[in-house]
Amino acid sequence: IYQLSPQRLIGFETLARWINPHQGLLAPFAFIPLAEETGLIFEIDQFIIQQAVDAIGKWTKNFPEIPLFVSANASGASFKNPEFLSFIENTIQKASLVSRGFVLELTEGILIENLEITKTKLDRMQEFGIKIALDDFGPGYSSLKYVNQLPIDYIKIDKTFIDQLFLSEKNSRMVRSIINMADDLGLGIVAEGVESEDQLHWLAKSPTVKGQGYFFSRPVPWAEAEGLLEDTRAFETLL
Repeated sequence: IYQLSPQRLIGFETLARWINPHQGLLAPFAFIPLAEETGLIFEIDQFIIQQAVDAIGKWTKNFPEIPLFVSANASGASFKNPEFLSFIENTIQKASLVSRGFVLELTEGILIENLEITKTKLDRMQEFGIKIALDDFGPGYSSLKYVNQLPIDYIKIDKTFIDQLFLSEKNSRMVRSIINMADDLGLGIVAEGVESEDQLHWLAKSPTVKGQGYFFSRPVPWAEAEGLLEDTRAFETLL
């Protein structure tokens, strides 16, 4: 995840992949539905979150000059699990993370089932310094409602909006409106799926916008991610 103006590497989002002995590297759609069906998804989410917390704990020590964060997603099944909140709190406490270090990403679909319970959980997480991001913002049910009622720190503009950025003036105005709204509400904002220099230039006109996508890097293993931090060229502008 890059700050766009001026451009510099500031964070990572953790992604799940399965190295299948017969089929090779598989994307989430190939195994997450089965994991949810069998109940294994909570273990997977725990593993991914633990990996993210371990990474940010290590990297903030090795690269103290970088205001770095690592985000991880949680499934709806995990978020509803009665053990999830204590798992998150214990993981953060053991790591002794600073408040800016870890971001939990949740989709709108996870948040809509019981707004009161959701708010209670998110309030508790924020007490432990966990930042909350509303993932895939835009195409869901009524995103503005949840931005207004829940303790959200970041919104992530869905990739479909960035893909269609230049298809019409209406599309670009829509993205501009989302950015302006986030600025007015004091929310951080990340544009997902940045894949072209034209998209980067357009988004970089707003100094508060951060971006992620194939323009910067395809998904890489942990060791290569650390290599990006060690490479001083990662902090040079591409504009």
